[in-house]
Amino acid sequence: MALTSEVTTTCQYLIRMEPPRRSSTSGAAPERPLVGDTTPDDGFVEEYLRAGGPNLCEISEYAYPFPKTTARDGSTFTCEGYCFDDVRAIGKKWNIGIINISFIGRKAYPNKFVVPIPTLSIGARWEVSSKGRWLEAAREIYQSLQGNGVDSISVEIVDRRLEMGPSFCPCKPTDAIYPLWGAVAEKILTSVDTSGFRSLGCHRIGYEISASAEDCSPTIFLTLCRACSREWQEVKQGIRNVLDEFKLSTVNVLIRKDNPIRYTDSTERYDQCWDEEDNINHRKHISIDNYCSRPITLGDSVSVHNSTEHGTFGGWLELKNPTSGTWEPVGITCAHCIFPPEHQSKFPMFAGWEHNNGLPEIDSPSLLDVQAGIGEVEEAISCHKKLHLFQYVQQAKADGDTIRPADEDKWRKVQSHVDDLEAQKEILQFYRDSQTYSFGRVFAADFRELHARTTKDITEIDWALVRPSGDRAIGSNKLSELSDNALFAEAGIPESKLHLICGDRLYKIGRKTGLTYGVYNGLKTAVFDDKENNSETWVHTITGLRDTVASFGDSGALFFTRTGDVAGMCTGGSVRGGLVYFTHIHDLVDDIKQVTGVKDIRLKQD
Repeated sequence: MALTSEVTTTCQYLIRMEPPRRSSTSGAAPERPLVGDTTPDDGFVEEYLRAGGPNLCEISEYAYPFPKTTARDGSTFTCEGYCFDDVRAIGKKWNIGIINISFIGRKAYPNKFVVPIPTLSIGARWEVSSKGRWLEAAREIYQSLQGNGVDSISVEIVDRRLEMGPSFCPCKPTDAIYPLWGAVAEKILTSVDTSGFRSLGCHRIGYEISASAEDCSPTIFLTLCRACSREWQEVKQGIRNVLDEFKLSTVNVLIRKDNPIRYTDSTERYDQCWDEEDNINHRKHISIDNYCSRPITLGDSVSVHNSTEHGTFGGWLELKNPTSGTWEPVGITCAHCIFPPEHQSKFPMFAGWEHNNGLPEIDSPSLLDVQAGIGEVEEAISCHKKLHLFQYVQQAKADGDTIRPADEDKWRKVQSHVDDLEAQKEILQFYRDSQTYSFGRVFAADFRELHARTTKDITEIDWALVRPSGDRAIGSNKLSELSDNALFAEAGIPESKLHLICGDRLYKIGRKTGLTYGVYNGLKTAVFDDKENNSETWVHTITGLRDTVASFGDSGALFFTRTGDVAGMCTGGSVRGGLVYFTHIHDLVDDIKQVTGVKDIRLKQD
């Protein structure tokens, strides 16, 4: 199955997120679901934690500056100094405790090609009794705006918990659905039309800030394709019927639009899809110290030669050559970080022990990171040269004017920094031009759907081994930085069966997000492809509460237990965060042995 790597859209969709069907523990949603009140006449809708209209984007997680808006008379509407007395009066009339009011722009996703929807956003605390009142208040506030000559601004009354997004925790083995999940999921897949499905899993999910998601009720979490236009109410009812059949009345249902994606990073994603602030805030640049002068180690970027896409170098393995008996080092990452989708029919690949048979050349660091590092140095040089004192002294020197000794002394210090940066830039440019970042060649790879030992179902295998070239130093798998309390002296690939327990912490070092950890969910998740038959594969998942466990660029990172055992490899996750997918180490090792013919594999020891 090919998981879609499309991460943006120029359309914005509305979807209700269903709260629990029954009363539940602290942190859960209301007793009964909100039915919604969308009408063809006004487009207003009421959903969990939000009500408003007439043009709301899918979910209120992204706020932007208020866009240019035209009033009914053709003039430009300005929100500065706008009096909110009418809004507060309407809120008081409907017994709504307004917390804050602001004019903002809303986007469903941070896509720079989508113009934000002009929105009057009213923050309040949602309660069960808010049902109906918020919807009518939003309509009345919108009518008030119309009375002031403004028709093009939407109104939302929103609980700010919705902006933060839900937090995810694993279900507990004591939950009634835990031992039944396999049967429940199978029943859903056979009795409900899965058109538009992207993933189906079961977790504890909540919106409360003060309460942990682990205190919330188990929730079936279904994601739909963003372009899906089918009636989700029918899907929701079908899932409810299955839950009733298994007598699981306390299990909730949450539906939202989101695509499972692979966590590769690229200039295309930055330059064509995502906002510039995302570009600036999340790039990890190279420097002379952190790449040019040291061996490749886990967490570095890796890509096919001179590519604009990259993932994470997971670490160093050693394979025992079945002919010579020697242990040979290879690096591991995801195949999709190296091979485009059209290569899928060519898997598995194996170069053989004697030579590489022309399999792709690999870089680490990636050219993308090398270029970014040069750009960072150039930006630093530019910032120094733009300093007022630096420009003043430079001009005075050119004009032959007298310069105060104190100013000239400061100028010399700045110029010294500029000289150092120019030297760094020259070294980095030589590093780039000489292509010293070339790592080696693919030794073996696989990217197929296979029956896996750990899921006992079809899963997607996604790995690539890279044999380093002779002049690249072999790096370290040192994991001591992961945790002061972890016992990483015995780090390695578990020889016997690794039994992951629901709730286990798993650690990784990714190229994008660095050192993070998440919590293992013992219940497998179905991920659907975007092909005509929409078939599913089953993956292991990690939840991160509200913290980011992995993001774009982290595919290929190995996950480790607290005692240093390799648990698996990151392959992707949900666009909106919360869930990370990984391939279990036993499934990886099984397939590596099958493809290469080796019998012994180990994590390289320092």
